[in-house]
Amino acid sequence: PGLDGKKHDIAIPAGIQSGKQLRQRGAGMPVLNGRGTGDLVVQIDVETPTKLSARQKELLCEFRETETGEECPASQGFFGRIKEMWDDLTE
Repeated sequence: PGLDGKKHDIAIPAGIQSGKQLRQRGAGMPVLNGRGTGDLVVQIDVETPTKLSARQKELLCEFRETETGEECPASQGFFGRIKEMWDDLTE
């Protein structure tokens, strides 16, 4: 529910990263001394699990073996991009 007590459906896109914000237009607080309502801003916070069972750890290891590195391009970092450019030049 939003601040107005009404239910608001917010579509969360696949692959959204922690810390990103989504805006629901017109679902926020009423404008003070004015007309209309403001926007509802939702911040996405992803929590990383700390206690995993043996089976969960095994599944994560299997997942890691299938990764190509293209799944998380933002986490590649500056030196990873430099290495990639260097590899492209030496081919």
